[in-house]
Amino acid sequence: MPKSKQQSKGKNGKHPGGRPEKYRPEMCATAIELMRNGSSKKAVAAALDINRDTLYQWEKKYPELSDTIKKGEELSEVWWEEKARANIDNKSFNSVLWLMNMKCRFGWRDTVPEQNVTNNIQYGVILLPQPKPLEEIIAAANQRSLSAPVGGDADCPAQR
Repeated sequence: MPKSKQQSKGKNGKHPGGRPEKYRPEMCATAIELMRNGSSKKAVAAALDINRDTLYQWEKKYPELSDTIKKGEELSEVWWEEKARANIDNKSFNSVLWLMNMKCRFGWRDTVPEQNVTNNIQYGVILLPQPKPLEEIIAAANQRSLSAPVGGDADCPAQR
């Protein structure tokens, strides 16, 4: 039996419009459990079967989810710190990958510039890669230009 027009209308007599929201308070438990095991907000959104943008909107709309995600980010960072601590003597542990993860996800930096109050000069340590000899750079560039397909270098992210 079809619904009458009056039954399908919202409180104000107009069609409510849009799809009902999927948010449920129990999603907070899922989020905190995933993040307790090192997962990112992106992984939480995927597990909840929503887009990252939706997660960000829900954080603004639902204070309990916002608090959960903030706590989850702390727990995730601690999980990653514990991974490094547990593997400090493990020669097969990829410490460079771990450090890049910490820098990208949690805003870690190599150094914090210090202010010299007397001379108003900032100083700090800058870590640079060991430079290659010029001959090696030129040889690699020549080799690359010979093997590059027409239209650009397939390995170059800017060309994708």
